[in-house]
Amino acid sequence: MDKNKKLNRKKQEDTILEKVYNLILDKQTQEDERNELIIFKNEDEKSEDFENDL
Repeated sequence: MDKNKKLNRKKQEDTILEKVYNLILDKQTQEDERNELIIFKNEDEKSEDFENDL
């Protein structure tokens, strides 16, 4: 993958993670949804494969 594609991909991943964090903090997010989002966030932090984590 060339440098521009890597940067674009990283930007997309960061955007998704930002949305996940916002949903975790949102008071309207149901507890079971929040738990799944937290699991995803934690798995992503441990993993190198963002697509697989999704």
